[in-house]
Amino acid sequence: MKLRESQTDTAEREMIVAAQQGDREAFKALYDCYRDRVYNLIFYTTGDELGAEDVLQIVFVKIYQGLPGFRFEAGLATWIYRITLNECLNQRRGRIAHHVPFEALLGSDEELDDGAGADLHHAQGE
Repeated sequence: MKLRESQTDTAEREMIVAAQQGDREAFKALYDCYRDRVYNLIFYTTGDELGAEDVLQIVFVKIYQGLPGFRFEAGLATWIYRITLNECLNQRRGRIAHHVPFEALLGSDEELDDGAGADLHHAQGE
């Protein structure tokens, strides 16, 4: 089993080096290898099927941009999953930042007008 694992590691390392040097086919092979796992992690983290596709694209753009700096200090899967989780957190922060509490739209009790609304005045006038 060790021999098979080291052959896989060597093949993946060669793919990474080729992708780092600009080989698009090598990057496509890495994409094909990790796409489903990354998507599943995004979907599990966000729970949003449509949003997961968008985050998947963002993650692989970041992987593509960051791959030349990958130094083999950790496994590729670990590096990819860290990028994925960081992007999921970024997406969650973005959603929270745009969230407006319902109470802010209604106003406080002091701000509410207890008087009759315009529709009631109109109905009474009829």
